Parts: sequence; structure tokens; C-alpha cells
Amino acid sequence: MGLESVTHLDDLDATNPLGTDPRSEGDDHIRNIKSMLLTDFPNISGVVTSTHSELNFADVTAGTLTASKAIVVDSSSKIDNLKVDNIDINGNTISSTDTNGSVTITPHGTGDIILDGQKWPQADGTANYLLKTDGSGQLSWVENLAEDWATKTDGAVASSATAAASSATAAAASADSFDDTYLGAKSSDPSTDNDGDALGAGDLYYNTSSSTLQVYSGSAWATAALSSSGFATLTGSETLTNKTLTSPVIDGTWTSYTTSTGKALVMGF
Repeated sequence: MGLESVTHLDDLDATNPLGTDPRSEGDDHIRNIKSMLLTDFPNISGVVTSTHSELNFADVTAGTLTASKAIVVDSSSKIDNLKVDNIDINGNTISSTDTNGSVTITPHGTGDIILDGQKWPQADGTANYLLKTDGSGQLSWVENLAEDWATKTDGAVASSATAAASSATAAAASADSFDDTYLGAKSSDPSTDNDGDALGAGDLYYNTSSSTLQVYSGSAWATAALSSSGFATLTGSETLTNKTLTSPVIDGTWTSYTTSTGKALVMGF
């Protein structure tokens, strides 16, 4: 009879035994089959209930996720892309395939969410609170107090953020105080300051109608400074109209002048 040498399943010859072989030698073929089964399936100690379709799930390329197939990692213990429900894990990206879907990460019990070494708070903070680190990897929510924060735009920030905030507060108060004292340019006397508060003695504003600086006495506005056309200079030539001169001295001599009415005016010096 034709008896092949069998170690594994693919060593079996489907044409054996021949029809002309003696029936008494059939036990050699049975032994071949039994030896092959024990060699190729050494760890099968119970009933295998998987169907051929289920067994075919294992027909995969390691590291590649294929529809309706089992997951088998490659030699580096990884797969190229994993999809779990609406979550897609691909390379360095974890994303949702659900339209406008959120990705929720929730640890168990008192466990922490740790992102790049930073432990996130385990509970939500109060509205408008800020996230703060303790410098050791623990984040927490803190109240947003203006005096605790400063913004650096150029140069060095003050050694204390509180000092910077205090300086900003003082500067704002100073600007408001100046704005309450100098009211700016206006066409007529104001009745209140720029904040709508009562006027105070010493308040100033520029009158655009008379081109003069006005000062508040505490009860009324008065001209604080005159324009060059409102007074006589030492060297200029000015015309005095409706002015009364009491005991004037001009160049130390008596002089006669004729007024616009034709009357003589004699002055002694």
C-alpha cells in the first residue's frame, strides 16, 4: 500500500489508501492521522464549538484591523488603527466619528485624569474661576481676583502681581481724579463734573465759545486766564476804551492830549 510519512496536516496524501491496498493495512493510515492531530493540536483538551466562520475570524494580518476579523497585534504589539464605537484611535489622535460628538474621559472613583503629567481637578469649579497649578503637577480651581493677576506685554512684570494690580488701580483712580478736576473743552459752563457729580472748588474747563480757561470758585465759574487780546502788554500798541486812569504817570512829564470829542486833556507828571 502507499503509506506517506506524516508529521503535520499538510503531509497527508488524499489519494491514500489506494483501492487495491489490503484492508488489513488500513490501521497504518489511521495511526498517521492520529499522530498528525496530536502534533498539530497539542493543547486541545476539550470540545471545540467554534464554527468554521468563527474560526475564519482569525485569518488576519497582524497589526492591521480588518472588518469582521479578530484583532492580532504585530511584532511590536500594536495595530495601525482602532475604532471602538464612535471613538477612532489612529496614530497620535483620539477622535470621535460621531457628528459633533464629544469625547468623555472619566476615571473610576477617586482616580485622576492626568494629561501630560498634570492632574486635573476631580470636580467642576465655581463660575468664572481660573485653573491654577501648584507647580507639582496638581491643577485646581481658584477665584478670579483681579489683584492676583497681571498681564505682561513687554519688559519685566513687577515682582508681585498684586503690586502690579495695585499700581493699575492707583493709576485708574488718579486718572479719574484728574478727569473730575479738569473737565475738558465745553461750549458753556457745566453744572456737574464728567461723572455727573457735584462741582468742586478749583474745577477747570476750557470754554470754546470765549476761548478762555474757566475755574469754579465753589459757587460760580470765573475766568482763570485771559487771551492775549484781553490785556495790555508793556511793549505793544493797544487802544484803551472806556478806561479810567487814576493818577497816571507817563514818562514823568505833563502832556496835553486831545480826545476823540475834541476836548483837551492835560495830564501832569
